[in-house]
Amino acid sequence: PSLPSSPRRRSLLVLPLLLPLARTSAAAEEDPPAYVPLDHSGRDRRQNKDALVREDFYYLFGKVPPRSLRPDAVPADDPQYNAWGLCTPSSGAGGNSCTYVPLRQRSEGLSKYRYPLAAGMRDYAAVGGILRSNEKERVRVLLDPGGGGAPPAYAVDALLKAVLLATPLLVGPNYSGPTREVLLARYYANEAAYATEGVRRSVADDDVERALDYWEYGKDAWNSYLAVVNRQITEKVGDKLPLIE
Repeated sequence: PSLPSSPRRRSLLVLPLLLPLARTSAAAEEDPPAYVPLDHSGRDRRQNKDALVREDFYYLFGKVPPRSLRPDAVPADDPQYNAWGLCTPSSGAGGNSCTYVPLRQRSEGLSKYRYPLAAGMRDYAAVGGILRSNEKERVRVLLDPGGGGAPPAYAVDALLKAVLLATPLLVGPNYSGPTREVLLARYYANEAAYATEGVRRSVADDDVERALDYWEYGKDAWNSYLAVVNRQITEKVGDKLPLIE
């Protein structure tokens, strides 16, 4: 006949059954699921219904430009209008008279929008480090959209200023519509606006990792915008706008 098991014997029999469960529980605590980066470029843009400005490169051409644009990859505008058109091409030092933007126009545009734009990009650049320090309240302040009579934060206000600056820098008086360059600048301003809203929404959800994902995308969008507009900021126009590091 079998002897009644003692409490010690019962614990020894149960212990091997509990150990795998304990190891599984500890592994779950130590190894959270890996973060999967968002597909920002491939998202559904809903025909730019939520964009800062609807008519950009994507909206008119149906193509998504690269996430990070090299300055030498900016498409050149070279319309060929005849004598009965709005302007005629010239091969002199001034370049194409259809697309040439006067120095005075560029200089006045830059002087009007440079400070708010630079201040906004400076604050947006700071958000990355602040997120890594987990100072979410500071991020909320720097990306405050305003409302109720309060103005938006510099980093938010700079988005509209980026759109406004693109026109005097990239569209000459002889051109009848938006150039490919200005449409490209608008596209990257729209992407920076999308990223800024994504950072703000992720911080509200207490998801710092997702906020950093959006911030990195916004940094690339701002630097791509600068790759377009800085080409028109020559020494006679003023100092180029600094990239976000």
